[in-house]
Amino acid sequence: RGMEYFLSYDNQKGRIDWKYALYRKTNYDYQFVFPNSFEPDKVKKKTNLVLVRGKYPFDIYRSLHLSGIMRFDNTLLTASNLESLNFSDIREQRLILGVEYIFDNTSLKGVNLLAGTRYKFFTKFSNRFELDFTSLKEANLSAGRMGIVGFDARHYIEVLDKSILALRFAGQSSFGNEKNIYFLGGMENWFFAQSDNTYPI
Repeated sequence: RGMEYFLSYDNQKGRIDWKYALYRKTNYDYQFVFPNSFEPDKVKKKTNLVLVRGKYPFDIYRSLHLSGIMRFDNTLLTASNLESLNFSDIREQRLILGVEYIFDNTSLKGVNLLAGTRYKFFTKFSNRFELDFTSLKEANLSAGRMGIVGFDARHYIEVLDKSILALRFAGQSSFGNEKNIYFLGGMENWFFAQSDNTYPI
């Protein structure tokens, strides 16, 4: 329920490949926001992204990617009663900076059939800030921080004529006062799924 659209421009004329992108998504959902509600409230969430990325190639296999993202999230309740009418919008603003080192010598053998090796090491830093353009006196330039470091390595081996054995080794960790929580195992459509709810999300 909702819509999303984006505009992207790539400039690959020089040694550094530049990418500029704008993204907007609006979706609706029904959630129990208030503890004593008998019916769910209609929640509207708007996300706007501005992205700038530069890719510096060392050779045809290795490259360094630098990216900067400005993200604006706005969550609001559609007014259906007095309680939701007085509910203030939840606004989140983030600046995200990232660095990636990528190696990729894979070749395409067919539809979804790769051969070779690819891996990347990456780090990202996210800074949540609170900036009201109508009242700059109440600005908080660092309301929450999160850092991420990780790697992702994949090796594809041709086993039979139309078969590929894919091996993957990946890891990631976060730090800061808004760090992620990670769950290992399972899949999106797993039957009879079980999860550990010891830690609140």
